[in-house]
Amino acid sequence: MKKIVPLLAALLSTLGTAALSASPAVDLTSMKGVMLCAAVHHIKTHPENYVGRFITVTGQFSIIEGVDEQGVEDPDKIFCACTVAQAQDSLEFRTGAEMPHPEDFIDLGAVVTVSGIYEAYEDNGKVYYRLGDASVKF
Repeated sequence: MKKIVPLLAALLSTLGTAALSASPAVDLTSMKGVMLCAAVHHIKTHPENYVGRFITVTGQFSIIEGVDEQGVEDPDKIFCACTVAQAQDSLEFRTGAEMPHPEDFIDLGAVVTVSGIYEAYEDNGKVYYRLGDASVKF
C-alpha cells in the first residue's frame, strides 16, 4: 500500500490532478481506499494547488500541540486536525468561532466531518496550511 500511494499521487500530478481540480470544491468524503490516500497525500505535498479551495474531509478528531520559537512544546498552542486513518495523515483546521478549552474539546478520536477553505498561515516564521473558517460536524 505504501508504494501505491506515491505512485497514485505521481499519476494525479502528471494528469494535472484532473480528478481533484475539476471543481473548486474537493470532497474527500466520497473517496475510499487508495484514492483517498493519494488525494490526501497530494494535498499535503502540493498545498499551493489547493489554497482558496473548499475542502470537505471525514476522519477522526485529533489535536496537535504547537511549539514556541525555541522548538519547545507550548501548551497554549493547540491546533485541531481531522486525521484520515487510511492516509496516515491529517488536515489541520481552524473554526471561525473561538475553540473551547482542551477539557471541552470534542472527544479525541471522534468521527468528524470538516469543511473549510484551504489557507496558508505563518507560525514561528514557518508556513503551514489548514482548513480555515471550518465547520465541524460530529
